[in-house]
Amino acid sequence: MVTVSEDLLKEGADVLATGNAEEIHKLGDRIVSVEPENWYGLYIRGCAYALEADFANCISNWDKFINNLEDDSFLEKSCDYMASIMVKCLTSLSGKPPLDFGKFGQMLLVINDKLPESDDEVLVTAIMDGAIEYLKDNACTEPYLTYNAFKALTFCSFRAYVEFPLIGGFFEKLMIIGDGIKARSEPAVGGIIDTDRMFLTEVKNAIDTAVAGCSKEDLEKIEEYWLGHKTDSYVGHIQQAYNMSAAYVQAGKLTGKILKKSMLLEVQTFATVYLRGKM
Repeated sequence: MVTVSEDLLKEGADVLATGNAEEIHKLGDRIVSVEPENWYGLYIRGCAYALEADFANCISNWDKFINNLEDDSFLEKSCDYMASIMVKCLTSLSGKPPLDFGKFGQMLLVINDKLPESDDEVLVTAIMDGAIEYLKDNACTEPYLTYNAFKALTFCSFRAYVEFPLIGGFFEKLMIIGDGIKARSEPAVGGIIDTDRMFLTEVKNAIDTAVAGCSKEDLEKIEEYWLGHKTDSYVGHIQQAYNMSAAYVQAGKLTGKILKKSMLLEVQTFATVYLRGKM
C-alpha cells in the first residue's frame, strides 16, 4: 500500500493551483522517486505533462495512476481538473507529437469501472465542453493538429461507451469545436475542417437514424448486449472509416471519390453491426 497522506494531498493541491509545470514536476518526481507506483505521484506528474502539452507522457502517467488508484472517490473529485488541463494540452499541441488515443481509450474503460455509472462519461464530456468555451475567445497553437486531436478523442470514445445517443452528442460537440478552431484559423485549415464535416455529419446521421429506429427498450437491450460482448465488430468499421476520412481530405478528385464511397459504406456497416445487439 502506498503512502498518500492528507498533508501530501494538501501540498499537491497547493502546487497544482500555481499552474507552474516545473514546480508540479518537482513534486511528482519527489513522490515517485520514493514510491514508483504511488498513484498520487503519477497523477501529479501527468498533470505537469499536460500543462506542457506533452500528451503522450501525460496519458502514460495518468494511465498508471488510474490503474494503481486505491481511492476511487479521488478520481471522481479530480475529473473536472483533469479535463481542464487536458483542454490546455490539446489546444497547445505543436510539432509532431505522438497522439496515441488508443491508450486514452483504454484509460477511459478503466475510468468507467471506477466512477459511478451516471458519471462514467464525465471526463470526455468535460473536456469537450471546456474546449468549446476556451475556443470562444482563444486560438490554438496549431489549429489543424488540435482539430485532429479532438476528432481522435471523439472516436476513441467508441472504445469506452456503448450508448449511441451519448456518442452522437460527442459529434455535435466536435462540430462546434471545429467551428471554434476555424473561426481563428487560416482559410486553408477552415477548408479542411469543412471537407471533414461531411464525414462527421454522415456518422452523426447514421447514429441518429439507428437511435430513431429503436424503442427505449431496444436501446437498453443493445447497450446491455455490448457491455457483455466485444465491441470490435462494429468499432473496427468506424475506425476504418475514420482512417479513410483523414486520407479523403487530402485526396485528389478521383481518389477522393473512391475513398468517399468506401468511407460511407464503412459508416453504414458500423451502424448496422451495432444494431445486431438487439437481435
